[in-house]
Amino acid sequence: MPQIEVLVGLDVSGSQIDAHVLPGDPACRVANDAAGRAELLRWLQAAGVELAVLEASGGCERQLVRELRAAELAVRVVDPRRVREFASAAGKRAKNGLRRPPSPRRGEGLGVTAPRSARRPAQRNPGHPPTA
Repeated sequence: MPQIEVLVGLDVSGSQIDAHVLPGDPACRVANDAAGRAELLRWLQAAGVELAVLEASGGCERQLVRELRAAELAVRVVDPRRVREFASAAGKRAKNGLRRPPSPRRGEGLGVTAPRSARRPAQRNPGHPPTA
């Protein structure tokens, strides 16, 4: 099986398509309409792309996939859940590979924690009237 030399990752939404070619760093953004997809296809052919990889995105990608395959470009549509799991296994939490800072919790870093009763709202027993 020959090795793929140039591939593109596509992020497809209802209104736009973002493309990033590897190796290198060329990127482009086009509208997700007939004119934008035609522009993208010309750009991909000029870049010598052999394989396009994109996440299934609820149907927004279907017309693009048909057009890429009609242009005889290899296309792989991947399951978003599997992409997230792969990124998690690689130690990345966000699509762009940046880790988000942890959210601060009350008392975190101070060596102080609130008692359990203070951390959750009081629950009223429906069989007893509220006390004053």
